Amino acid sequence: MNKVLKNSWALFLGMGFLMMAYGFQSSLLGVRAVQEDFSLTATGFMMSGYFVGYFIGASTIPGLISRVGHIRVFAAFASLASLVILFTLFLLILMFGFF
Repeated sequence: MNKVLKNSWALFLGMGFLMMAYGFQSSLLGVRAVQEDFSLTATGFMMSGYFVGYFIGASTIPGLISRVGHIRVFAAFASLASLVILFTLFLLILMFGFF
């Protein structure tokens, strides 16, 4: 038992951080949706999008990892995440003239 915990402490710590971050995110999204006067349906879709993405990722990523390797998959998704952030900033500047 001690050997199992010694070899997998990083996995448990990472999952703990993910769970803590989701707790903060869900609290913030719920409060912000009330402040912005979103409908209950829109708030429900927005809050359930996390779980839909988690399910899709959990079902598709193992196939990608087995085909091309974990380093290339990580690099591709890190690049995609930075591209989404830059694209969002570009859209905000284009639509409103500021961010």
